[in-house]
Amino acid sequence: MMIAENMECIIKSVNDSSGFGERLIQMGVLPGSKMRIVRIGFRGSTVEVVVDEGQSIALRSKELDVLDCRLVSIPLSALTPEQGKKYRIKKFSGGQGFLQKMNDRNVRISTIFEIVDDHPFELKTENGVIAVGRGEAEKIIVEPVD
Repeated sequence: MMIAENMECIIKSVNDSSGFGERLIQMGVLPGSKMRIVRIGFRGSTVEVVVDEGQSIALRSKELDVLDCRLVSIPLSALTPEQGKKYRIKKFSGGQGFLQKMNDRNVRISTIFEIVDDHPFELKTENGVIAVGRGEAEKIIVEPVD
């Protein structure tokens, strides 16, 4: 499973082939629960997650591998261009100046786009192509459009 800070997913199943699954279930990591990645530790070995807006839990990244999740939202910076794949802006995690900057460029919540390039990020919208820097992309939380 690909992970990124501020990523949210719905847990579809816990595949318990290594014994970690039972431990996760005992901690409340259950199918149908919403999970959000809060922080990824040094070298990605430890991950802080919040399940169903409850208590924070620290997990090893290999424990996360037993989870089958459906992506709900992810920072734009964690994505790569994929032909024909569309996303919708769900929210911004920046301050007032950042929000104004995005508004000035016609990048708003609910904007649907396709990623053309990721160095810098070029987003193809119905209004044209918009360039977004990596730092800005980290503050734009998107969801896949089915």
